[in-house]
Amino acid sequence: MQAVDCPLCGSARHRFVYERRDHTHHVTGTYFRVVRCRDCGMVFVNPRPGPGEIDAFYPEEFYEAQIAPAQLLRDKGGALQARARLLQELTPGRLLDVGCQKGEFMQWMKQRGWDVRGVEISRKAPNLFGLPIFYGRLEDAGFAPRSFDAVTAWAVLEHVHDPVGMLRQLARVLRPDGRAFVLVPNFRSLPARFMRHDDVPRHLLMFTPRTLARAADAAGLQVERTVFSDDIFSGSTRGVLNFLVKRACGESYDDILSQNRSPAQWHRFAASLNGEPSRLMAWVDALDVRCTPALDALMRRIRCSFIMTAELACR
Repeated sequence: MQAVDCPLCGSARHRFVYERRDHTHHVTGTYFRVVRCRDCGMVFVNPRPGPGEIDAFYPEEFYEAQIAPAQLLRDKGGALQARARLLQELTPGRLLDVGCQKGEFMQWMKQRGWDVRGVEISRKAPNLFGLPIFYGRLEDAGFAPRSFDAVTAWAVLEHVHDPVGMLRQLARVLRPDGRAFVLVPNFRSLPARFMRHDDVPRHLLMFTPRTLARAADAAGLQVERTVFSDDIFSGSTRGVLNFLVKRACGESYDDILSQNRSPAQWHRFAASLNGEPSRLMAWVDALDVRCTPALDALMRRIRCSFIMTAELACR
């Protein structure tokens, strides 16, 4: 674990926001502190696993390595189509997908006329489609400057230790009239700020629209638009009423998160209170189901959805 200054502005001044355990993969029982920079507002894990330790927090199941290629495309078809829609104004050319996992988005775009390349940091993610994927860091991939018409990084930037350095690498390989698409969770949202949905400690960074724009600017990029949606990754406010009632009735954040962030524990989250079956919680959960679509729509309108994608251009 390494104590760090702000990864965005370098300030040593920060304040505590919350702490939580790894409730997703249970790699360790350690509590990780999340802090906010007092100078630029960047939110980050501190102290955090260093570059030499972070791989241990990505178990095999994180990559879903056993899935068949055709099944993967079927399962993720809606999300892949949503990603492709963000690029629909671009003429197919050379595309680089950074953090490409098993190559599913590359395959989707190849079928639509793009010449695709990928970069994936971990070899635990199999190359299911036999596509040109470089395993390692983007800066070591050997791509020529200004060689791609589009660069994508879907849910990647929040995982890196040096966000500005990563964005500089995207800018380096992007053609002057090209576009980069960077998707990250939005810390302004209810799921991130109140329900603590960020996948700590794999999410080392928590961006807002303002801090993402600042990071892009430091890397020589500018934000052309920011899209707030829930159709690429789940970012719904589903469960927020359950959360409120459980907190009001004395359940700890740790207990609630152990239920809410584990699919196997969802029934406990939706229908129990303080460890006992609860008719009140069953009623609250039914009300939450009815309210969620309207609340999600409101969050999108006020730019507070959990998932946001910035379209970036070279300055």
